[in-house]
This record gives sequence, C-alpha cells and structure tokens, in this order.
Amino acid sequence: MCGNVSSGEYPQTPNGISEERFQWQVRKWVRIEESCGPDALRHKNQNKEWTPEERYALVAPAYAAPKQVDTNVTKFSFLNKDKVEANKIYHSDDFYLDIDWDASSSAPLSSLKDNYNKMSDDVFKIRARVSEAEHQDMLHRTDGYMTAWMLYHLQNDEEAGKAFIGDDAEILTNNNWQDIEKINN
Repeated sequence: MCGNVSSGEYPQTPNGISEERFQWQVRKWVRIEESCGPDALRHKNQNKEWTPEERYALVAPAYAAPKQVDTNVTKFSFLNKDKVEANKIYHSDDFYLDIDWDASSSAPLSSLKDNYNKMSDDVFKIRARVSEAEHQDMLHRTDGYMTAWMLYHLQNDEEAGKAFIGDDAEILTNNNWQDIEKINN
C-alpha cells in the first residue's frame, strides 16, 4: 500500500471520490487487515454463478404486473438554489422541489404475500414487515437485516445467516418485525 496510514500518509484519492470518504475506507481496510490478515480483504469465490435466465426466473414473477399505489402528497413547494421557498420560478431558474407524501398504504400485507407467493419455493425466501414504521423509515430500520442477508448470500457468512436460518432464527423473536414467513431454511 502506498503511504503509511498510521502517520497520516494516504494513497492519492481517486477522482470522483471525496478525500474524507476515501481515507475513512482506507482506515477501515487497514484495521481489517491488521486484525484478520490480508486474506480477509480478498473477494471470496464461493458465490453461485447465476445465468441471466436464472436471475430473470427469480425476479420476473414479482414484476409481472405493476400495481397502482395510493399516495397522498402532503407538501409541495418550490425552493430556490439556496433552498429557500420561492414565490416565483422562471423557466431559466435552478430550483428544487420540496415534496412530502404519505405512502403508508403502499405495501399492504396482501401485496407482500402476493409477491412472496410468486417466488419459487425452491429458493430460500423470507417475508417480514417492520413493526410500527412509516414508509420513509424503511431504509434505516431494515439496514441490519439487509446487510446480514447480503453477507450470508454473497459471502457465505454463516454468522450473518443466523439472523434467518433455522427454527431459532433471530428475526423470528425480534419484536420489531411482524408477519414473518420463511421457507427452505
């Protein structure tokens, strides 16, 4: 590696990446390498190679019929380039749209069940909803399980898989999740 990170020397930051973010990532890699060795940073070649046809067969049923989503716009305004509400906008102006909406009914349980049931039963699948959460909360509330799902499936991380695998899977006893159904694991 070029430079000595512990003394503040970093490799040149690639174009298009913020220096702060790049240096944070380099420090993270150095900590992993120091604690686990250089092999910890190597990509694992244990992933299943999916053909385009197999990939399509897995996702096609869920996308077969688009569904209309009822959404109520609760706020709509124009902001100028300083992000202050603007009374007038001209065709040559730079502006932002400030929009809030309520899509709390956008994923009713019946829709989730339909999509789940359309997926093949030969694959490991799980369906669950976050308890008492609005649509805009999903990204932050689901991040832990989404990360565990990806680690398990893409890197064969068995520790991450414990969140979903078996009759004692962690998600099954997590009160923050409801309407859980899983098959083949």
